Amino acid sequence: DAKQVHDQLVVKETRVTRTQVVFKDLIPGVGYRISVTAVAQVGAGDVAWSDAVQVPAMAPAQPGHPEVTVVGDTIEVEWSPPEYDGGEEVRSYQVHRHDVTTLVGAD
Repeated sequence: DAKQVHDQLVVKETRVTRTQVVFKDLIPGVGYRISVTAVAQVGAGDVAWSDAVQVPAMAPAQPGHPEVTVVGDTIEVEWSPPEYDGGEEVRSYQVHRHDVTTLVGAD
């Protein structure tokens, strides 16, 4: 259950008896703040807040292999999106046509 704490959504809460914890599987490009409260038998103390941090986004993986179809004097190209988007939505693709004089592998 998520709950609101000081205008920030709590999406992961854990209780530990040591002074260290590791949060895994964070999302690249998303910002996070951590709050820590000491709890004793009589109750909880004040909240200590971390600075905001962001898991860096990465460049997306390469798209799928381009499939090229020749239709008359045109070519049609189709590919699949990358398996990993780097933590951000792929907004566009750069597509380049390269003129060659000899086809690689041609006899």
